[in-house]
Amino acid sequence: MEKEITTKITGMHCIACASLIEISLREINGVKKAEVDYSSSQARVVFDDEQTDTDHLLESIKKSGYETVI
Repeated sequence: MEKEITTKITGMHCIACASLIEISLREINGVKKAEVDYSSSQARVVFDDEQTDTDHLLESIKKSGYETVI
């Protein structure tokens, strides 16, 4: 089933940071759409919850070097 989350991200310093996070999220199986907005410090992710889950998405952001809170 398709789900969507929006999460606040801290630690981004530029647009390249947002791009790095988007790339890491899009590499996860089940992610259909990932948009990271540097100006609002938020990420919006649409994913198939049968292939991945929220914890996996948040862990990917943290492994990229940023903090996140839903």
